[in-house]
This record gives sequence, C-alpha cells and structure tokens, in this order.
Amino acid sequence: MKKRYFILALVSVVGLVCALQLPTAITASAAEPGRRVQIPRIDKKGGWSTRIQVQNVGDERTGAVAFFWGAYSGLCPSNDPGPMGHACMSIPENGVWTLRGQIPTDACSAIIYSVDDSDFQDACADADLTTTADWNVWKEDYEGTGQPLAVTINRVGPDDFGATVSSTYVGIDETMEGSRPPYGYFAPYLMKGYHDLDTEMTIQNSGRYCVSVWIYYREQESCKLSYAQHIQQLAPGEAVRVRVPRVPELGGDDAWLGSAYITASQPLGIIVDQTSFEPLSTGQDMLLTYLAHPYKDSEDTVFYADLIYREWSGWDVGIQVQNLTQHSQPTFVTVEFMDNSGDHLFSLSDWVCANGSATFYLPSIIDLGMNYVGAAVIHSRSEPIFAVVDLKHPATRQGGSYNAHAKNEQETVTDIALPSLVREYQGVTSLITIRNNSDNNGIKLTVEISDGTGSVVTRIPIFWLPPRHLKTIDLANIGSLIPGFVGAGRVKVVGNDGLTGVRPSAVVVQQGTGPGDITAIYEGISVIE
Repeated sequence: MKKRYFILALVSVVGLVCALQLPTAITASAAEPGRRVQIPRIDKKGGWSTRIQVQNVGDERTGAVAFFWGAYSGLCPSNDPGPMGHACMSIPENGVWTLRGQIPTDACSAIIYSVDDSDFQDACADADLTTTADWNVWKEDYEGTGQPLAVTINRVGPDDFGATVSSTYVGIDETMEGSRPPYGYFAPYLMKGYHDLDTEMTIQNSGRYCVSVWIYYREQESCKLSYAQHIQQLAPGEAVRVRVPRVPELGGDDAWLGSAYITASQPLGIIVDQTSFEPLSTGQDMLLTYLAHPYKDSEDTVFYADLIYREWSGWDVGIQVQNLTQHSQPTFVTVEFMDNSGDHLFSLSDWVCANGSATFYLPSIIDLGMNYVGAAVIHSRSEPIFAVVDLKHPATRQGGSYNAHAKNEQETVTDIALPSLVREYQGVTSLITIRNNSDNNGIKLTVEISDGTGSVVTRIPIFWLPPRHLKTIDLANIGSLIPGFVGAGRVKVVGNDGLTGVRPSAVVVQQGTGPGDITAIYEGISVIE
C-alpha cells in the first residue's frame, strides 16, 4: 500500500511576478452581486491580457472604484507596498464598465468597491493612495454605499508552450468570504501532471490584517491527509500564486490528483487554474478556472450542473465532488443524469470520504450513449458537498470550468446577471444555457441583452421553462447583435405557477474554434431575494 505522510512545509511559491481548526462561519457558496468584489488574479505580462466586466445590477446609477495590487511581496503592513493604483467609473443602471487599458501592467490582483454616485467624485479623488493604512481609512468612508455589482474576469495569453489559452471566472463577493474566523475554503480538483495538466491556486487576502495561510492536500480516494503547506505574511489585497508542490508526499515526479482545504484567520478569495506548466509535458493547451468554495455551516447536499456533454461534437465532461465534512464521516454521492427535457437517463454513485473528493467522468459512462447533451443533479446522502464541472474538447483543445449551483441557494432567484456576453468578438460568441432546477414548478423568463450604457439592445421574449428543462440561446443566431458586440445580459423571472421555490440557474459558454483555447465558461451570478 502506498504510504501517505503528514509534513509541515513552508510555501514554495511560483509566479512571484505577479493545528487544523474547524470553521464556524456561515457563508454563501455561490457568487452573488456585491458591493465589494474580489479579483484574485490578473495577468498582463508576457503576452497576456485581462478584460474585467463590471455590471451594475442595482436600480440606479452607481460609482465603482477599483484598487490594484502588484505581486506577492511576502511583507506585512507597514512594510508592504500597499495598493499600486486605482481606476474609477460612474456606471448607469444596468450598464457595464469594461476595464482593459485602465488595468496597470504590473497588477496581479484587485478589489472593486461600489460607492454612492453622489460620493463618487470624492471617493475617486481620495483613492489616490499607496499604503494599506490609507486604504483601510478609505474603506471606512466609502465601502458598501453603492449599488450591487456583478463582475467577470477574462484572461487570454500563451501557456508555457506558446499556445493561446483563456478562461473566465466570476468576481468574489462578500458572501463568498465568510463572516468570522477561522475561515475555510475547499478546492475539490487539484492536479500535478495528471493528464498533462497542473494546478495553480491564486489566494487573495481580502481582510484588514496580514495573514498566514495553511493548505491541506488530500489525494483522491484517500481518507488521510497527505501534505500541509504554509504561506506566511500575505498582506491585505495581495494575492499569492501556489502550484501543487512536487514533493514525495504528493507523488514526487509521478502524476497526482486530489483536493485541498485552505484555512486562514482573515477572509480570502481563491481561484483555481488548471493548465499545462511543465516543459516535459505534451500539454493540453487549455486553461480551466473555478472558484474555491467557502465553508458553510449548513446542509448543501444537492447541487445542479446546468450543462454537461458526452461525446457531443467532441465535447466531454468531468464532475468533481468534494465531501466538505471535517469529521470522519464518508458520504454516498449519486449523480443523476437527465436529458434537456429533464427526463432521467442514468445514475452513478460512489462513496466519498471526509474532506475527500471523487471524479465522475462522463466518457466512461457508456450508458449515456453518444451525442449526449443534458444536465445533472448531484446528491449527497448525509454530508455537505461541493461540485465543479469541467468541459473539454481534446481534439480542438478547447475547455472551461464552472461551479455547480447549490439547491439551497436557488430557492428565491429572481434575476441572473451575465456580465460578459459577446458575438463574434475576437473569434468568440456566447452560448447561454438556462435551466429550471425545480422538480415541479414552471417559470416564465425573459432575457435582456444590453450594451455598456445599460440600453437594452435585444430582448428575447418571455418564454415558459417547464420543471427540470434546459434552454440554450446562441447569440450567433440573434440577428440584432452585430459582429464585435461586447455587452452584458440579465435573465429575469417574470412569472411562475406558484407551486414551489423559483430555482433557475445559468451557465455561459464563450465558444470559439481557435487557434488555441479561446473557449471560456462561467456560471451566471444569481440575484437572490
């Protein structure tokens, strides 16, 4: 039997250019519109570009102020560099602020604040600061006074082999951070040389004080802690980039697949990138990004995967499930696969140990047949779970990831923000997938697509979505959107049959054909009443 070790190590940090306690915080596990939105990772150097879409989902004009930080310094205040720059915009109701050139070249992370529009000019002028202490004073004056914002971050650039890769992730709002220490976060899907992919986590400190971070790694299908890693002196606002270490406890030079639990005394924002880093790898030339899941003191035992494929035009899917319990209780997980009309097709089950993870890989599920397009419901018999979905097209090397939606957070969704929608923009067009996750409640929906000023340029008429049904909207087929369009959208619930809670969710596939991986995927940002 392979030995497993528990070793404490200081962090091995890459990308410097840019005793386990049980948490008690009660948090949300899916991103919502927020008045403080974290952006843990920005890439601007070495041929990379980053585009940030900030959508005002409030009911009036709002100010927005973005602070940027440089690379991880390893220093604490008052020796840390502090914010390196800022940008400001007054955003009309339903409007979109697109940041590209305003992002400093040396920026590696950011936090965006909404401020009351009447205070916007003063807030922007006062944001010209360079120390963490001044930033904390600025927050006391202006933080949280504006309208809620929904944010997406798209990054495009060359991987280690020079091939173009891209991904999109959603900004991390306050509900994703936790409410009190100790803060805990889960990453169900980490790799080191596994199928030629590696993992790099980007961990941002969104608190007021310097913090140390512990990362606890666990090999998939193992019920023992494998390795612990320690990051010291992460200053507020800064983000550190950490690859799965190449150590004997995690397989040495052999391929490794597992999960992680991350904990700290300050709130964090964490994204997880999967791509090829190693020069000896053949490389899949993809970039897949998802958000780490915050600890939640509740029973999230059901998750929805809005869009999945099996051998559909070359696309396939893997579903990664992590057991979030910190105790010695395994849980029995069942994944129910349905067609796009919600009819049951097949189920697959497995035991997942405490804080461990499991993969449900659709290419191995021959019962689903060829050209399968549908959705899945992931059930845990007893313990809380979390799930991530990745979509890959190995032949064209396109791919992306999204966080599955928790049932508990879909009870009262009235609006879904889609901050980034495009048509034939840099070879990419958006495909919107909307699912009614209710088992017995039909809903009426309308989709509005707006330009940067907030003006609705296309309104897809009200349509009825029966229980468990899936609807796709390909912007390539929307004649009123001109090629080169960049804007945002809203999926609005305008009626239902009143039987149970309203549970729509959405996923956006920014689909392209290359060259390189220009496909990106993100989950819609739900407005929950």
